[in-house]
Amino acid sequence: METFTLTINPPDKRLNPNNARGNSQWAAIARDKKKKQARFASEMVTLSEMQHQRVKGGWKGATVRVTWYSPTKRFLDRDNARAMLKSTLDGLTRAGLWTDDNDVDIVSVDRQKDAKHPRVVLVCTQTK
Repeated sequence: METFTLTINPPDKRLNPNNARGNSQWAAIARDKKKKQARFASEMVTLSEMQHQRVKGGWKGATVRVTWYSPTKRFLDRDNARAMLKSTLDGLTRAGLWTDDNDVDIVSVDRQKDAKHPRVVLVCTQTK
């Protein structure tokens, strides 16, 4: 079984399901040109990191452990963190890490404070 670790910047706050405008923003975000460019760049970073770590991809299933480093002690709810990472998991699917994200489970979301370097670390482990 392979393991793949990816460190990203925290996702855009507009992806939070509790945002003031609600889920009606999903369609607007998907159409936004800058978001498409950022999604493409994210896929390229993922592909580059997969090559660097010599991960072949094409997994049939996986588990993901998330560590969310926030700039303050005001932590994001675990269920909102999962929702905000949906587009990241979709990007990993498009990059070819796994064949389908239906068999990918986020098994834990750990939240910690790091004021100097907020980030999200995903540790993906192949299960099938």
